[in-house]
Amino acid sequence: MESPLIIRGKFTHQTFVPDGLLPEVEGPAELIVYVRPAQDETKSAASLFDLIGKAPVLRSAEDLEIQIRKEKQAWDEE
Repeated sequence: MESPLIIRGKFTHQTFVPDGLLPEVEGPAELIVYVRPAQDETKSAASLFDLIGKAPVLRSAEDLEIQIRKEKQAWDEE
């Protein structure tokens, strides 16, 4: 009898996104999706990738570089 590997994740926009690293196994596989009730979002682990591109105002790399340079100069002055 085959031993199943259970890989938890999220199925969104026709793409499966695993919660963690995938096992280092190779061979034929099946993806069976069970739709589970959504968990309370405040309890789920947040990802940095959830925030990318969602700032109210997107800033250029130049603008960020200027801000970082000013903050470093302020540290040197203290």
